[in-house]
Order: sequence, then structure tokens, then C-alpha cells
Amino acid sequence: MIKRLTAKEKEEAVKRIERRVMVIVTVVTLVAFWAGLYLLQHGVFRDYYDPHRHTIVEQDPETMLVYSWKDAEGHVFTRHSPTVRLFSYGIMVLLLGLMGVSAKLSSSLKGYYLAQLEQETVGTEPAYAREHRAY
Repeated sequence: MIKRLTAKEKEEAVKRIERRVMVIVTVVTLVAFWAGLYLLQHGVFRDYYDPHRHTIVEQDPETMLVYSWKDAEGHVFTRHSPTVRLFSYGIMVLLLGLMGVSAKLSSSLKGYYLAQLEQETVGTEPAYAREHRAY
């Protein structure tokens, strides 16, 4: 049975699909950012200040800004240490990677849902098969 949708019904269905995709991609991206940030802080850039792993060596008493800290092995780090300075670049790479993955995921999910919508409304045969059969 072929069910034909009006232009308004198609537009509403596409908007509904786009909202679903937006919510799914947003949730997945936020979870991936949180996990990536945790991995960067605790796995890759271990010298970045962490109050659970480091002891404060020098701190501004008024602003409470930490100038230097040391780890359990006695190594002293500052905000200008190379491994600490690279943390912000690591976050930038993480964000750029997540932006690319999110765009690809969004595009893929929209294509999948729109193909499902087309199958439900036109029949079980995909559009590309009908186009090739017409020639």
C-alpha cells in the first residue's frame, strides 16, 4: 500500500527527524567531550594541576591562584611548563575532532531517518532503485 504525504506533512516529518537527530548528536557530543576531557586531564596531560595528585608549592594568598605545584616524585610544574601549556591545545584538538564527528554523525543519522521515512511513505523499494528501473 502506497501512502502519499502532502508537502506540509513531509515538511513536519523532516522537522521532527531533524529535532531527533539534533538531540541525539548533542547528547553524544557532550558525553564524548566529558570523557575526552577526563582522558586528557588524567591520562595524557598528567602534569596539569590536580588537587588530588599535586601539592601546592607557590600560591597567591589574595586570589588563590596557584603558581607552581609538585607531584609525588618531587617534580615542580608551573603554568609555563611545556606539558601544562599544551593542555589547552589538547582541548582544541578534542573540540575540532568532536565537531567533525558530530557533523558526520548528524549527516548520517538524517540520511538514515529520511530513508526510513521514504520507505514508509512510498513503499519498500528505495528511491535509487526506482530511478534506475525507470531507465
